[in-house]
Amino acid sequence: MRILGDTETKTCYINVTLSTGIRENIQKDDIKIYPNPSEGKYSLVIDDEISDDLNIAVFDVLGEKVAAKAIKRLTEDKIMIDLSNLPDGVYFIQGFTTNRAAYTKKVVLLDIIQNKGLLR
Repeated sequence: MRILGDTETKTCYINVTLSTGIRENIQKDDIKIYPNPSEGKYSLVIDDEISDDLNIAVFDVLGEKVAAKAIKRLTEDKIMIDLSNLPDGVYFIQGFTTNRAAYTKKVVLLDIIQNKGLLR
């Protein structure tokens, strides 16, 4: 502590730990989405290690939920996600298992045929 005239200066250290409060035990390659980019139809493949049911939500870049789906894990290993009704852009597919493990994947929706001028 230093005293400068009538002013006192103190140094204070604060440790901050950030936490989302969600246990993330799904590994990067446990869930695959292809093709990416796509014209809107995606295949979501779930690794056999994940046995819980999934709740999937799709968000646009503004954070608005644009689609959602609940998946019974015992019956589906490959899930089709159709976003072709949405405008071109970047979307985030976010999922939670029943034990609250989380994942997020970024996908790009791009109508390739229209953008090349082949279809009018």
